[in-house]
Amino acid sequence: MVKRQELILIQVNSWLEGVFGDQPVPSFEVNTRTVDILYQLAQSSEARCSDTALLIEDYKQKTSEYQADGEAHTAGRTDDALKHLDRKG
Repeated sequence: MVKRQELILIQVNSWLEGVFGDQPVPSFEVNTRTVDILYQLAQSSEARCSDTALLIEDYKQKTSEYQADGEAHTAGRTDDALKHLDRKG
């Protein structure tokens, strides 16, 4: 049976590989303290990435809404201008 600390080390190594990408993961002393610190850092980092992804999606949605409002406003003003020109013409 795999111990909890071994599972945490697997998660830490996986996170470090993601952080360093194509670069080799620097060696570090594998003991309870360093693994716990790296695990906490990984958890914090992943939470921030998740929060950032949510903010990005929110900004994209708001951008789409603002663009739609802007287009509707512009279309309404264009219609008003055309009606005004038709009355004069």
